[in-house]
Order: sequence, then structure tokens, then C-alpha cells
Amino acid sequence: MRSLPAGACHVCNKEECFEDDLVVECDACGLVVHQSCYGVRPHPGDAPWLCDICKDDAQRPARARAELCALCGKTGGALKVTACGKHFAHLACVIWIPEAHVVNTTDMKPVEIRHIPWQRQKLRCNICKSKDAPCDAPVQCYDPTCAKSFHVGCARESGEKYLIVISDDASPLACAPANLSRPTRPPRPDPPRAAGGGLRRTASC
Repeated sequence: MRSLPAGACHVCNKEECFEDDLVVECDACGLVVHQSCYGVRPHPGDAPWLCDICKDDAQRPARARAELCALCGKTGGALKVTACGKHFAHLACVIWIPEAHVVNTTDMKPVEIRHIPWQRQKLRCNICKSKDAPCDAPVQCYDPTCAKSFHVGCARESGEKYLIVISDDASPLACAPANLSRPTRPPRPDPPRAAGGGLRRTASC
């Protein structure tokens, strides 16, 4: 079997792996992800493995680095197609945004982002200040007294100067270490619902 790739998983940002959950690297663009984080089953072993973007166009890995995340506006990374089929979104962004989710958790696609409410889309990232993403959706600081919001992609690139991520999936995001010791943010309201009781789609997807 090929040697394990170096570097952190682009989804969970962790380097450690386990016997039943190894890290794999795209042979075209170099994306590194855990099997469970990206939906890679079974492990490819010595066979070539391509991420979802390169699988459609293995001769042009540059496309995988240029494809835009609809939620943060950052290019490249662990992208999955959205349920509407019009965009791609980072799995890391989807995991951290309460109103977004993965439809099929076996292969981790597609991702549903159409229920993100307009209140979140109106937030502006304190790092990049941009609103260029098609379905722009920053997350807010864990501290209920802090008004800062940021794209998951921007926060990750900024490192610990801005983002604190504890190990488990339910961990809070904060713009300063001290904010993690404060009371939790009040529970977020459910996504807006249409008159018939179904979820009202608010994102421009």
C-alpha cells in the first residue's frame, strides 16, 4: 500500500488517522482528506484516487484548485456538489453552518445549503470583508456578547490568531481564546418555514 500522505485533512483539520479511517490524497490536485470526512469507501489502496472535482476532469487538476466554495468564496479544498447541482461547497463550511447539512453521509454528498436564512447571509466576514460567494454564509463567534462573524475558510487560514477549534465536532468557534470561557450563545432558531410547514429556501442556489 502507498505511504500515507502528509498534512492535515482539509475537512477536520487533523493529521492523525486510524486503521479504519486513513487519510487519502488526490493523485491529481493533492487534496488530503480522511476517508470518513470525504466519503471514501473503501480505501483505494495502491490504486489511483481522485477527488470529486478531478474525477470529472482528471487532466485538469487546476480546476480543483480554482473551483469556488459557494459559502465562503475560497477556492480549492474538499468541495462537494450542492443539492441543486449549481455550486460546490467546502465540507468544512457545511459542517460548521447550522442550517447546512450533508444529504448522504456515506459518500458525503450532495450538500444542502438552500435553507440558510437571510439573516446569516446578511452577516459580513470580519476577516475578508467580502460578500462575493454565491450563497455567502459567515458563522458567528461562540461568545454571545461578541458581534464578530467570519467565513469558516477565512478563519481557518488565519490560524489561531482568530479561530479556536476544540477537538470534537460540537466544538465552538471563537475569535479569541477568552471567549470560549463565556456563556454559550443562545440556541439558534430553526430555519424559516413556509406556510405549508416545509422549510423555506432562502439561499440563492
